[in-house]
Amino acid sequence: TNTLAWLALRERRRVSELAALNFAADVVLMTVAAYFTGGPISPLVSLYFLEVAVMALLTNVGLTVTTGVGAFTAYASMTLLVRAGLLEQTRPLFVLPLSPAEAGVMVGLVAGYLLGPSVYIALIVQRLRDRERALAQRARERADASRARGEFTANITHELRTPLHGILGAGELLEDGVYGPRYPRQREAVKTIRGSATGLLELIAALLVLARSESLTLEVRRARVDLVELVS
Repeated sequence: TNTLAWLALRERRRVSELAALNFAADVVLMTVAAYFTGGPISPLVSLYFLEVAVMALLTNVGLTVTTGVGAFTAYASMTLLVRAGLLEQTRPLFVLPLSPAEAGVMVGLVAGYLLGPSVYIALIVQRLRDRERALAQRARERADASRARGEFTANITHELRTPLHGILGAGELLEDGVYGPRYPRQREAVKTIRGSATGLLELIAALLVLARSESLTLEVRRARVDLVELVS
């Protein structure tokens, strides 16, 4: 069931169903193992805590609580059946004084309880740290790209202002009649040119403000504003 749950997670198919099957199989196996090694006083009862710890590391709070409740229900049911005489009390896994073989098994179990979760948690923490470093690097790259984009926008708006000022200046000369008399249609054309150039210049000024705000070089100046004129 562990393998099936891993394959389901890898293939992203029936993840919840096989995870539930895996959890149920774990609880049943741990309960059976605890029963045949002493029942309620079996040292294998600590496997329940290991299961809950793994679920807490890999899943969310809801599934962890469900795991804890399921494990407690299985253990309590086994205990009640043993106390009621419906199940025979089995021999504990270890009986003092311990034989050399029992002592070796006990040391191995304790090592498994302590080292197994420790290594598992260490690997998870290491993976989380690697992802954190990768996310930090990606955030720095995005910040650099945003700053470069802002600088490019600021530079290009400055470059666009120069020809626009030339257009506005030439329009003023035409409007003032420097290059000769103006006809009505010429005056309308010059007015259209100046209006379009002025609108484009205002748009470029707005883009420049936006670029400065993105690159954190925008200087904010406090001043009185005519609210009626601004709203209109």
